[in-house]
Amino acid sequence: MIKTHKSTALAKMQLDAGATGFLCGTLDECEMVYQLGAKHIMYAYPTANPVNIRRLLPFAKDAELIIRLDTVRAAEILNSEAEKAGVIVSYTVIVDMDFGMPADAVVDFVKTLSSLKNLKFRGISTHPGQVYGCTTRAALEEVAKLEKDTMKRAADALAAAGFPCEIISSGSTP
Repeated sequence: MIKTHKSTALAKMQLDAGATGFLCGTLDECEMVYQLGAKHIMYAYPTANPVNIRRLLPFAKDAELIIRLDTVRAAEILNSEAEKAGVIVSYTVIVDMDFGMPADAVVDFVKTLSSLKNLKFRGISTHPGQVYGCTTRAALEEVAKLEKDTMKRAADALAAAGFPCEIISSGSTP
């Protein structure tokens, strides 16, 4: 995650050491790592704003761009802009921990998006934000177990429906 250091010099050192991709929290971070030569860029947040999407799409021409999605409308806007740009954009579905798609609805969501030809399903992501309120190790472990169980349930259901996850990702500072 580039936000941990926000440093062009450190990102370059990471690439030189063999890193091939970055998780970015802002459009500026995406642009920075792309200009450094990153071949895999994941934007940590969904975007339904065509202006922001157009800012991201040039990366999809010679790097893999992965955007997280949690609504059909955002996916339709992204697909439309990707079609105009002549690119395919990979995506992961945000599985609900505090926000996102409920785990039991993920299969239907991915089936719905499968008709969008400029989007490619890659997996699932989550952000267990409730971990920020934990004050004991036991509470942290409870959130971790919830996350593990929820993501496994979603990944297993997707695989059974013919949508295996290449990516299962999580993130939150704690």
